[in-house]
This record gives sequence, C-alpha cells and structure tokens, in this order.
Amino acid sequence: MKKAAWKKFHMGLRGISLLVVFCVLLGIFVSPGAAKAKTKDKLLTLAAAKRLAIANSEKIEGLEVQIMTKEASVDSATRSLKERERDMGTLRWSPLLSFKFPTKPNETQAFEFQFKPTQMNNQKKILQHKLKDAEYEISEKVSKTYIDIISADQSLSYSNLRVRKLSDSLEKIKLRREEGSVTAKQEETAPSRK
Repeated sequence: MKKAAWKKFHMGLRGISLLVVFCVLLGIFVSPGAAKAKTKDKLLTLAAAKRLAIANSEKIEGLEVQIMTKEASVDSATRSLKERERDMGTLRWSPLLSFKFPTKPNETQAFEFQFKPTQMNNQKKILQHKLKDAEYEISEKVSKTYIDIISADQSLSYSNLRVRKLSDSLEKIKLRREEGSVTAKQEETAPSRK
C-alpha cells in the first residue's frame, strides 16, 4: 500500500479507538445497573485504565502498523518466491521461438526459496514480541501510577479527617475559653494532642 493509504488507515484506526473510548466512558457497552454504579462512584478500575492506556498508545499503534506492513511484505515475498520457483521448473518460450527449458535452482536460489520466508516470519515474530513488551511496559506504568494515586488519595483523606478533628477540638477549646474553664497555655498545647 502507498504511504497515503497507510496514513488514512492509521487515522481510521485512531478514530475508531477514540469512538470506542468515548462509548465506554458514556457507559454504552455496560449494563444499566453497572452503569449507574459506575457513574455514582465515578470509579476507574485498574483494568479499565490499562485498556485505555494501551488503546491510546502511539508506540503500540506504530508497532501494529509495522506488523501489518511486515505481514504484507511476507505475503508478497512468499508469493513471488513461489512464482519464481514454479517458473524455473516449467518450459518457457517467447514468440521468436526462444525456448527456456526447466532448470534446477542453484545453491543461493535454493537457499532463498527455502529460508527467505522463514527469515521474514521471524522478523514479524520479533515485532509481535516488541508489541507484547510495549503492552507490558505500559501496563506496569499504569499500575504504578494507579497505586500512587490510591495511596495519595488515602493520605489526603486521612489528612482531611485529621484537620476536621483538629478544627473541632479547636472550636471546643475556644468555647471553653470563652466560658473561662481553659487557659491560653492549655489552648496552645491542646490541638497538638491526639
């Protein structure tokens, strides 16, 4: 395929992935009961975060395009090699009665006929392994970030709880001071106690 066709194909894939992400965020693919629960809590699970990160990764998109290109080149090369091998084994002639009799391939040709498709398939498998590695790498980054977010959220909620308790105790101390039952020195040391 030409470069422009690949570009259109790539843009089409990107558009489809954005549409799927949009639909998932709206809850179209989720049952109505689950959609209510998710919109109520606004919960993003780790699995959903991983799926979204993998779907929107430019590195993975590039590797997928490379794999598709390699698959096309493997198919094309395999067909042309088979055709050349078949042509070598058949009688050929031209309109000027120039005959070419069947020949056996020499060592380099025989090597190419036998091992070239295998080499190209191996290169395709290498790209597929790179794709899996990229997916695992993104998944690991998302997991670490997700854990950091959860721990930060817990720390923030604990700090907010502590601030509320301290402000409540400060209010109580101010009320007692107005009544005259607490001195200024007790007021300064009280919020630091638990």
